[in-house]
Amino acid sequence: ENQSEFGGGDAEGSLSTLQSLADDADLDGCSVAAAASRERYRPLVDAERTEAVDERGFQGTPTVLVDGEQVAPRWSDLQRAVENAR
Repeated sequence: ENQSEFGGGDAEGSLSTLQSLADDADLDGCSVAAAASRERYRPLVDAERTEAVDERGFQGTPTVLVDGEQVAPRWSDLQRAVENAR
């Protein structure tokens, strides 16, 4: 719902949105925004992205896995995959 708030190059606006979202989730919005502004988790995000793209072949979001298998992000496909995984 708020994804468009992060793509316009407005770093202050993005951090403000991130802080609000964190606060809404009962997290410490100030700490979340501070960690984001310092790119505290950049090495972890980069490593996860490298694994997802280079090693697992994921092409974008959303990428959905059910029981370790990639499933098209359509309700009927997800429902069928979950039922088959039971």
